Amino acid sequence: MSMAERPSPPYVYLGMYFREPDSQRSLRAAAEYLMKRDPNACFREVQTISPEWHSGGPYRWSEIGYCRFYLACFQTLKQVEHATSDRIVALYIDHSESLVPGVVEVVEEETISDEAIDHNPIAIRMNGEGFSGPPGEPLGDTVQLGAALYRRARGLAEALNPVYLSIYVETTLMCPHDLRTKGGGVGSDVFLSREEFGEEPLRLLCRECTGAFIETWNNGIYISASADMNPRHQELAHGEGSALFDCVGRFIAENYRP
Repeated sequence: MSMAERPSPPYVYLGMYFREPDSQRSLRAAAEYLMKRDPNACFREVQTISPEWHSGGPYRWSEIGYCRFYLACFQTLKQVEHATSDRIVALYIDHSESLVPGVVEVVEEETISDEAIDHNPIAIRMNGEGFSGPPGEPLGDTVQLGAALYRRARGLAEALNPVYLSIYVETTLMCPHDLRTKGGGVGSDVFLSREEFGEEPLRLLCRECTGAFIETWNNGIYISASADMNPRHQELAHGEGSALFDCVGRFIAENYRP
């Protein structure tokens, strides 16, 4: 198979939902978290949506096709903001701490449904080839990659304090409204904020997570069903993991209060 015929590698996401109603502020906070770890980091590309196609409020599913891209080499967010008055929906960051060395990572707003009353989750999109490998070639060190992703998830959760954070592949993170109305889970590895959900509800949820890895972080709990995404390498079978995180999705939908 030629390189041209090979499918694109999957993307791995770290998605976060914040109580902060201005998702642009949350987008900037996530970008600054990555940028401050490398003094030579820069923005290689910026994706925006203009007021012509976006009337304000959340960035929605129906607006995805109206975005435009700018090739850039900005060192700071202020430079980006001076260059465009459009709504920023994605920032492509070249930095030395990327999960796959030398590959640009993207901080972006996740869209929400047209009827949702919440604001946008924020995601960091990363190349996931290290977990799948090019077709016909052996996998790399997935344990090391998973450990790096776990450390980044914990660092983001404890630094930015989202309502919830999830690690997922080739999908999107739903806001609470869409979880309530459309159902579904939130990925195989999830952080939940103690401040948002409360100690006792989280304790009861953990009792339902039989077989999963559960860890207390500074500001909440982390529940993992993927061996590469937790220090003990605990893993649930595919069906059990899916059922578990449908359960976590329902927990968020029923317990989050805007």
